[in-house]
Amino acid sequence: MLWEWCVIVMKGSGFLYQKVYEDIKEEIENGTLAPGTKISSEKQLASKYGISTITVKTALGLLTEEGLVKRVPGKGTFVAGHESNAAPKDKHHAGDAEHRPIIGVVLEHVSSTFGLDMMYHMDRIAMEKGYRLCIRFSYTDQEKETEEIDFLLSLGVCGLIIMPSHGSHYNTKILKLVVDKFPVVLIDKSLEGIPVPSVCTDNDQCSRALVDFLVGRGYRNIGIVTSQNDGISSIKERKKGFYDSLAANSLPVNDECVIQLKVDSIQVTGKSIEEQNIKHISNYLKRHPDIDSLICLEGGFLLDIYKACENLGKRIPEDIAVCSIDEDSNASTGFFFTHVKQDELAIAEKAMELIVAMLNGENNIEITNYKIPGIFKTGRSTGTKNTKEHDPVKD
Repeated sequence: MLWEWCVIVMKGSGFLYQKVYEDIKEEIENGTLAPGTKISSEKQLASKYGISTITVKTALGLLTEEGLVKRVPGKGTFVAGHESNAAPKDKHHAGDAEHRPIIGVVLEHVSSTFGLDMMYHMDRIAMEKGYRLCIRFSYTDQEKETEEIDFLLSLGVCGLIIMPSHGSHYNTKILKLVVDKFPVVLIDKSLEGIPVPSVCTDNDQCSRALVDFLVGRGYRNIGIVTSQNDGISSIKERKKGFYDSLAANSLPVNDECVIQLKVDSIQVTGKSIEEQNIKHISNYLKRHPDIDSLICLEGGFLLDIYKACENLGKRIPEDIAVCSIDEDSNASTGFFFTHVKQDELAIAEKAMELIVAMLNGENNIEITNYKIPGIFKTGRSTGTKNTKEHDPVKD
């Protein structure tokens, strides 16, 4: 199977593009390749080194960024003239913005609930480290994700940070990048069984913290609101933490309120989906009148829950407590929900630390899922049903 092949290939050290990059650079600097000389084609180099053309593109992209070669559309790649390669640019010089190597980033989408702060922080770190980011969006579409990865590779990016789109199977483009030993770091989700580092929130811990908090406040009949993303690692982990904590506290298990995913700002039918979700949540609460609290696994649905409760005449938190993982701090209601916030800055820092280490050729990087603790924030959407107060560990 492809991911088993990934494991075998990843056991080697270094990245394949580095060999191509270093060999061509050495030939240019020692005069073997004179200014104006045409470099072997991508296919020829791929055949010579036994690698993919994607890997070759990366090497040529770095050489282009340093001003050592020029890529002429339709003609090929040529050694730059004397004026271009007399003083090659240092690709890690933070002040030389024009010749900074580019790290590609593919995100599903971002919103005030999650993603914006992470994206901005990654960009700031990239600038400090002497890189540029080129950010693209897949909008939860795997085909578009593949298109954006191909686009970034065509630009000659030196590495990729990817927030994988949800789907019934892993994106083979990402698997191919891993096989080719292209520098890749995943964020927000992991790909089980695939040897690629990922940086995610400790989703299990987040759900447990919310359940434990509600239990400490006297709530005993806890409902759950989630999306249809059952195949996504982050949602699976959040559900596991939720149900494990229910069991640990000997609490009853209700069926799930499963609603449709909304993609912020680009969902053409967003309004109709919102209306359907509000109706679905309302029906769920009608079927379970004894539920005294709700945990929402995705903060983007909080406004739907708020409106559903409002339509039913349920007051928050007097009649029902509501908390979530993440919260839309810019919601029109201005309501501040109790929630566990994903630490976007820490996620950005770890992802950039890993990708820069890869680009620097470090071979001691642990291929694992790096879990970042969530940050617990108590809001006004949860009350107290008894005199016993209990706040979970914040980190």
